[in-house]
Amino acid sequence: MSRPLKMFMRGKSVRNLQEMLKRLGYPMDDQPGIFGAATRDAVKSFQAQKGLKASGIVNDELLQLMRQGHNITDIESSAKPKTTQKSVSTSQPVDEKKLDAMIRLLARKGLISEEELAEEMTKSPPKKPAKLPMG
Repeated sequence: MSRPLKMFMRGKSVRNLQEMLKRLGYPMDDQPGIFGAATRDAVKSFQAQKGLKASGIVNDELLQLMRQGHNITDIESSAKPKTTQKSVSTSQPVDEKKLDAMIRLLARKGLISEEELAEEMTKSPPKKPAKLPMG
């Protein structure tokens, strides 16, 4: 991104930003590709959630934070009612075809790069936390 994204801007970069914000649970009432009040308010909410100055302007660093460093559960708890999010069971088998399609879609939309994907695949999977005794 060459210039920061802000109010009244238009284009594919704004549309990609809006799609990312929607996936994070922020309401998006602006027309696709037009940075309006809803987009600005969502950006400000995200910035505030991360303890940043809520300027409503998206620079490269903020976009990178949105892409990889965000904590979706924090955002969802402030932006959506908790009852709308279903938990995902890890005991169910993974549909490899759907997973591959999702990764291709994320890469095509510019939300992840091939380098980020390759780096993530070299990491060891997270370990399940030990269950603590109740009582």
